[in-house]
Amino acid sequence: MAFAAGLFVVLAVAASAAGWWSLAALPLAGALAWTAGLHPDAPRGRVGRALTAAREWCLLVLCATVPAAYVAPELASVFPSGAAYAVVALAVVLVTAGADAAGARVPARLPRWAVGVGVLVVAAFVAVCVAITPATPTFAAVQPPTPVGLLVAVVVLVPLFVELRGARLAVAVGLAAVLAGAVLYQLGPVRLGLSSTSLREVLVAADASALTTL
Repeated sequence: MAFAAGLFVVLAVAASAAGWWSLAALPLAGALAWTAGLHPDAPRGRVGRALTAAREWCLLVLCATVPAAYVAPELASVFPSGAAYAVVALAVVLVTAGADAAGARVPARLPRWAVGVGVLVVAAFVAVCVAITPATPTFAAVQPPTPVGLLVAVVVLVPLFVELRGARLAVAVGLAAVLAGAVLYQLGPVRLGLSSTSLREVLVAADASALTTL
């Protein structure tokens, strides 16, 4: 869940800290998540439970505010921009709370067809990114990494992978690296790092604005 919900947001944060070197931060974050990860059934201390709870609250905030950032501009004709943002974020929380109260649960393991559809969507998105040459060269701006920037990128990327183990972790790191490379190629680290709606920015830059509604 964290990987799917936070990938675009976290990639933007990592790019703002480490630029193109966020591609190197991805395998480092995956290795750290694998090394520090606990088995799901392993007992957790008080600090571990507190960190897990804090992470889940942050995931809820992420899942509420990201849709609001994308949808609020479309509602500007009905609500003021700030009110539209708050309405969408609150609606996500209310729907989530209602589904939880009704007993709805996300399965521990996604069915293979859902994973296959997700991989196809990522492949199509990457194809859109690399099919159009960027308006301005993006790779020319590569700078040597700073230790602090690389460390920040690793730290913000680790939560994407902490739920994953074994082959799933390796596949997630690989998918994230391919996606990050395509996005950085199309936008560059500066534009990606400054964008609060990076998915829309990529589609606009790649002359695929028609896909933003989808």
